[in-house]
Amino acid sequence: MAGGLVVTRLVRAFKADLLGQRWVLGGSFVALGAEIAFKSLEPWPLKLVIDHLVAPGAGGWHGLESKTLIALAGIALVLVVGLRSTATYFSTLGFSLAGNRVLTAVRLRLVDHLQGLSLGFHTRTRSGDLVQRLSRDVDLLKEVLVTALLPLLGNIATLAVLTAIMWWMDWRLAFVALIALPLFGILAWRLVPRIHTAARMQRLREGDSAAALTETLGAMRVVQSLALEGRLAGTIAKQQRDTGDADVRGRVLVARLERSVDVLTAAASALVLVVGAQLARSGAISAGDLVVFLSYLKSAY
Repeated sequence: MAGGLVVTRLVRAFKADLLGQRWVLGGSFVALGAEIAFKSLEPWPLKLVIDHLVAPGAGGWHGLESKTLIALAGIALVLVVGLRSTATYFSTLGFSLAGNRVLTAVRLRLVDHLQGLSLGFHTRTRSGDLVQRLSRDVDLLKEVLVTALLPLLGNIATLAVLTAIMWWMDWRLAFVALIALPLFGILAWRLVPRIHTAARMQRLREGDSAAALTETLGAMRVVQSLALEGRLAGTIAKQQRDTGDADVRGRVLVARLERSVDVLTAAASALVLVVGAQLARSGAISAGDLVVFLSYLKSAY
């Protein structure tokens, strides 16, 4: 829910800027759709080889010789991966181009806004904090928009497509695979708010540190004349340590979330493998179906 609110707020905030890049974004989404389609096709050449050449009792495919079938499967795999990589390249390029254009416009609007504020505001506000907002914060916003928000839409579409295909292939295996989803939700519910808090604390520490450094450099002549170098160096060192500690706390929480997801993914994949092997032995699905399903499962997770 929190992620959905963030997405909604970002779309509302940058609606006009995003509409200005609609042609670039439109082409990127077309490339993203092609990427999802080719990604869905990737495991099928392997299924063809396993079911018609490797599996016990395999009798070939449409009368093709083994060497011919292997060659065709190899060519198909290279072709599909090549087309998927090309689509990924153009979608990434388009999203990056649109995101950078939007954030450049945002930074220029911030500069204009700051120039229009009163002298009283600039007297009260530390210049280092303003520099941090214009540089670091806008760069972080670009990371959210380009690296997270726009690809998130593609990830949601990919998940929906792969889930639908897995359900179509075998609803029993799909049901087993989806059992782990509530566990992912519980894990995110417990750790993500703590990650947000750590990130906010780090941002505050960075702002304080940048402001102190800017003020120290701006008043260096006064600092030297009053012999305050040691005291200011100690203050700056403490702020740097606080910033580093906040960064480490955030990274530890992120690492804990990622490694927990890895363990859950491995456990769910193992469960699907056990159930799928039983279904394959009973003839309910083929060995190639199981390989394709596990490939989809890995991508979905």
